[in-house]
Amino acid sequence: MFMTAIVLLGLLFLAVGGAFFVKSAQANPIMNVYRDVSPPEGAQPPIITIYTPINSSVCPNDVKLTFYVTASKTRGDEAIDAITKIYYKASWETSTVTVAEKRSGSFSIDLSDVQGGDLSVKIYAVGVGYIQTGEDFCEEDDLVWSYIYYDRFEMRGYSTVSFTKDPIPPYAPAFPVTPVVASIATVAIVSLGFLLYFKKRKNVFIKLFPHGAHVTLAFVKNKFSI
Repeated sequence: MFMTAIVLLGLLFLAVGGAFFVKSAQANPIMNVYRDVSPPEGAQPPIITIYTPINSSVCPNDVKLTFYVTASKTRGDEAIDAITKIYYKASWETSTVTVAEKRSGSFSIDLSDVQGGDLSVKIYAVGVGYIQTGEDFCEEDDLVWSYIYYDRFEMRGYSTVSFTKDPIPPYAPAFPVTPVVASIATVAIVSLGFLLYFKKRKNVFIKLFPHGAHVTLAFVKNKFSI
């Protein structure tokens, strides 16, 4: 009888202890509760640094739009915790264009298909910050729920660049200018040499024609003509 009581007490202890350990091992759910507020004083928007094209520059046809996006360097409640969206509005687009969501860093956009001329683009980055304001607990269905309360704020930064994209490729002359000039000078020198030579000879007549595209003829008496 005594042994039976001991066995029953042991089983009861194991049952209660097992239920306790099972309940302790269960993860207590956490519920985040957000309230949208205005940015706190001192908060800074995301930073957009445009590398190319350079503002007010003239760019070739294969120009790329390259830039870097990062959160501001503020700390504490004024800090931006994440970049949620990056997009741009360009003079050659009819609506905004999304570049990325939930990421930051370096970006490169090929503009070779954009028509040339005077262009401009404004790049936007949206950042979000969270400020914890409280915490609460509630037991339900043998679980302890944790409620964490946050104030959430958003800030938008932007950067603009204006530039000219050259619509015409660099001009290449159809023929080399320098060799042609040199050839004309050579012909003139040779012609002058012939003129002086024939003037020294008594049996040669020189006939000059008016300005224009003519052939100059030299006549040699009683011998031959050219």
